[in-house]
Amino acid sequence: MWLDVLQIQGLDPAILAAAIGLMLTLPISLLAIVIWNRQSSDQGALSAEQIDRLAQGRRLPDLSQQVNQSFERLVQRTGLELTSAKAIGYMLMAGLVGALATILVQEDWMLTPIGFFVGILSVLGLLLMLQSRWRESIRRELPDSLHLAARSVRAGLNLDQTIAVLASQAESPLTREFSAVAQRVSMGVPLEQALRLSALKIKLPDFDLLAAGLALHRRIGGDIATLLLRLAGNARERHLARGQFRASTALGRTSAVFLALGGPILLLLNRSSQPESFSRFIQSSGGQLAMGIALALEFVGVVWIMLILRQDD
Repeated sequence: MWLDVLQIQGLDPAILAAAIGLMLTLPISLLAIVIWNRQSSDQGALSAEQIDRLAQGRRLPDLSQQVNQSFERLVQRTGLELTSAKAIGYMLMAGLVGALATILVQEDWMLTPIGFFVGILSVLGLLLMLQSRWRESIRRELPDSLHLAARSVRAGLNLDQTIAVLASQAESPLTREFSAVAQRVSMGVPLEQALRLSALKIKLPDFDLLAAGLALHRRIGGDIATLLLRLAGNARERHLARGQFRASTALGRTSAVFLALGGPILLLLNRSSQPESFSRFIQSSGGQLAMGIALALEFVGVVWIMLILRQDD
């Protein structure tokens, strides 16, 4: 049915449909990055950067700038030495490889956009997995680092020296962040602003509390060692509670994965076991309409399950 619209003299409608699919896949993937990144981060209030911009009368970034910033922070949180441009290049390369593999295996131009989309999603899924591991590593190491900071303060070191001590520990994502903070401080940036920059990148409540607590101490003073110990205890309790939550919802998350994969697996089984019946179904107008509705409902169901099972940091 919809191929009749693509009838252009001298051009195969299947090739035209594949080209349109290739052009639409990348913006859809980038939009999915923004949606996922917003759902997986704390969206309760304006960030400190946004508050500063509002206070100075500057405009907040528009949608395109928000997309760029969200994807750039996603790449930074993977712990890889990558830029957003390189990450997009890898996504396009994986998409082209997926499209080429689809053509070689199926010998059908109509399935090229599916292979391209799967290739892009594979790289995106890898970036999201690396981001999750990176943040989990920081969440796990932060309580011990705060205990070390409290002992360093009690030994007579000031906060700048304490940050340098934390940056000199074994190589890890958290150590690299403290190294970045120490480098900013050595360049003349106030400690509270240096910590705020790292907090905006990490986006973890425990690190946000650390940045806010040290900034408050710089203004009003107090027992910094006790503050660090309390922050360490709070971070450890949050980490344990997060582990208990993941254990209690493991069965639900596993069931959701099987429910999401059930439809595509049944479709592939039907295509392999009854190719002639499947071909007639796809070529008919009613079959194309049913397939489009099924894909839309599959997408809505996956997003719905993600929203139900997602956990706030």
